This record gives sequence, C-alpha cells and structure tokens, in this order.
Amino acid sequence: MSTTLHCPRFYLFTIATSALLVGFGLYVWYRSSCDIILLRHLLDPVCEVGFRNNILTYILPSFIHVYSFVLLTVISLPFCRHAALVTACLFWVFTNTIFEGVQLMGDLGTFDLSDVTAALMGGVLAYYHLRRYTI
Repeated sequence: MSTTLHCPRFYLFTIATSALLVGFGLYVWYRSSCDIILLRHLLDPVCEVGFRNNILTYILPSFIHVYSFVLLTVISLPFCRHAALVTACLFWVFTNTIFEGVQLMGDLGTFDLSDVTAALMGGVLAYYHLRRYTI
C-alpha cells in the first residue's frame, strides 16, 4: 500500500490559474499605465491614471504571483516531495524579491517593501496549502 497522498493537480491548477487571472486583472485595472512597463512603452507619452483605491490593490498581485506560481511549479513535478515544495516556495519568493529589487535601479518601477512582504506571505500560504500533499 502506498503512503503517498494524492495531489489534486486539477484542483490546484484551477486555483492557481484563477488567482493569476484575478491578479492580472487587479494589476491592469488599478495601476496607471505608467506603472506597467509594457504599457508605458506602448502608450508613451500618454499615461492613463488608474484607480488608486488602497494599498491592497498594489500588494495583492505580488502575493498572488508567488502563491500561484508555487502551486503551478509543484503540480508540474512528477512527485509531491516536501523538499520540492520548500524549494519552489523559496525560488518564487526570491525571484519576486529580485525583480522588486531591480526596481531600485533606474526607471524600472517603484521599489516597495510591502510587495516583498506580500511575496513572502504568498510563499508561506502556498507552503501551508500544499504541505499536506507532500511526502
């Protein structure tokens, strides 16, 4: 008898892709086109002002990005191993932090420590969500 737990890949894939779509929508809807690198170059010199509601609309995409990509990474692996889960969490938190840190240099955006915190929280939540499926 196998001691591995079944990893509900379709369920996790649905959660991850749905969250990414919500995060993408928030990012595009609530941010000014000047804040989005790709749109800044497409719409230059016209910058549309986005809806700046609150800090949640700014940090939620960072949280969702890390959370979703950890889920997608782990379900793409043949086995749900604990070491792979920890590695995926650390990789995506580190990757998001690097991209946030790059914004400190030049005109590539605005560095925000709350985005780094949101990325860390996304990694932690993904870990707690997936840990029951690891061996």
